[in-house]
Amino acid sequence: MCFQRGSCLQNNFYLKFSAKVAKNPIVKKLFGFDCRSSFEFDYFCPAKFFPEVKVKQLVPHISKSSLLLLAAVVWAFAGFMLFSKGVSGIPESGRIFWIKIVGGIAGGALFYYFMFIRISAKHIHRIKNLEKKRQPFYSFFNLRSYIMMASMITLGVTLRTTGIVPMVYMSVFYVVMGTPLLLSALRFMLHYFPFRKDQNIH
Repeated sequence: MCFQRGSCLQNNFYLKFSAKVAKNPIVKKLFGFDCRSSFEFDYFCPAKFFPEVKVKQLVPHISKSSLLLLAAVVWAFAGFMLFSKGVSGIPESGRIFWIKIVGGIAGGALFYYFMFIRISAKHIHRIKNLEKKRQPFYSFFNLRSYIMMASMITLGVTLRTTGIVPMVYMSVFYVVMGTPLLLSALRFMLHYFPFRKDQNIH
């Protein structure tokens, strides 16, 4: 029994609103429960509502072709940042400047040929052969690659902040490291377009 009219109206509103929300097909699909009446869940059934939420359901999933595109964007961004930082850090000008740039690019191309060409090929093969058509957006890297990336970033920051290696040499090193990343990004893009077309056909 309600002794105050306001509280009765408020309770009635919450019960009707909660019933509509709980029976919504989107809510049932996302949270995995279906309350048949307003009396079963007691204001969104707090005991059921939150435990059923899964983190995986909240993580955006994208197609495998989109993973290739995302990988290309990430690798290109990292490569461009390193390359531009290296170019801006070279103190010399004129002929010496261009010798260092060309030498850094040549060294990076060799680095790509002997190391990064295999790394990028493994990633492309892994992405294309994932079982499910839609994967978490972070799946363009595996755990080993994330660890390697974190180690490289830590090493670069440490060398730069401690001054163990003079910036005149670090700048060329940045050019060398940026070049294979940019080339790997280009390779991802070259595989992205035909793979996307193939996915659309099937």
